[in-house]
Amino acid sequence: MFLSSTSNSDDSGDNIIEDYTFKGISWKTATRVQLIKQHLISRGYNPTISKMIAQSQSQGSLGNYENKWKRYITWCIDNQSHPIYTTDITLSKFILYLFELGRSTSTVRQYLASISTATELITGKKWGDSKTLHNIIKYNARRLNKLPTVIPTWDLSVVLDGLSNLNNRATSLDSLLYKTSFLLTLAAGARRGEVHAWLVTGLEHDVNWTYVTIKASDTFIAKTHNVITGQGAYKPITILSLPRKEGEKRSQICPVGTLRTYLTRAQPLRKNRVKLLISVCHRCSQEIKVNTISRWVKKGIEVAYLVQDKSLTGHKYCAHQVRGKAASVAYAWGVPLPRVLKAGRWRRETTFTKFYLKDISKRTKDWMKLKPLIAMQEVIGSSTGGK
Repeated sequence: MFLSSTSNSDDSGDNIIEDYTFKGISWKTATRVQLIKQHLISRGYNPTISKMIAQSQSQGSLGNYENKWKRYITWCIDNQSHPIYTTDITLSKFILYLFELGRSTSTVRQYLASISTATELITGKKWGDSKTLHNIIKYNARRLNKLPTVIPTWDLSVVLDGLSNLNNRATSLDSLLYKTSFLLTLAAGARRGEVHAWLVTGLEHDVNWTYVTIKASDTFIAKTHNVITGQGAYKPITILSLPRKEGEKRSQICPVGTLRTYLTRAQPLRKNRVKLLISVCHRCSQEIKVNTISRWVKKGIEVAYLVQDKSLTGHKYCAHQVRGKAASVAYAWGVPLPRVLKAGRWRRETTFTKFYLKDISKRTKDWMKLKPLIAMQEVIGSSTGGK
């Protein structure tokens, strides 16, 4: 399927290494950030400024880049290639190696971004702009796109039906936590890093909890935040409660009502923790990690399927898909694209249309049958919102 990365081509463009040191430290064991900082310090930047430049991305992006960098380093060691003073020939082989491992196009692009953002700061080489490397990715992407999609994704209507059968006051606290994590992610259209940064301190709402305004930690750097210009800084978001008639019970999938019950029931376990969502394990007293949010959102999907005796076996599901479904549902219901983009904090329209609108024409009829819900900070499926 793919061109082989082990073909007997001319290796004259490879940069074969003689040692593993860079600016006095070993690049075999140093992290990506450490290598950037070491280079900046050697140029005369003080350690504080070097740290700001090397860690300007969000925590989520830094963690993702670091994981990708580790595999890249391992490949460089195995292939006797320098990770920083590299060439397009060497990187083309690494890219083909990733495709041969079965990595997706988006994952390969993340690897290239991890490398390019490091080399740009150190050597000035912007490998992410390389036409040669992008052509290789496009070539293999076309072959991946021709492969049939045989793994079904999870059904939003099934999840909402299942969660509506979970009474917020009667269900277990664990299940309520998973339900709350899912509904808040759907309602906000948020990335997991954003949900992780939300604080219980500073939470605002009116007497009847018809809305909640949620703030993030002051130290949180959003994925789209440019720390130099200040553009894209994360701002508090407001999530509305599902409308109800006088005397009508609150919907069991109302994110505001569910959050209110969760906060009340989890309060005895909170201790000194300030994150909005905390573990309800009696032995846990520390704040959660970013990956925990992903696990809880996935658990919310699993619990909803389990309640209805439905199986997720063979289904593809992950936390980030909730954000995509929220955006697509909102758009299908007539929420103007600029409002969807603003709620999702997408800088470019092409990002949304390319990655989140592929199947909208196939699913619109199903989504129009959904019961009222909150998605992308909009009321959907009600006369008060959407269309």
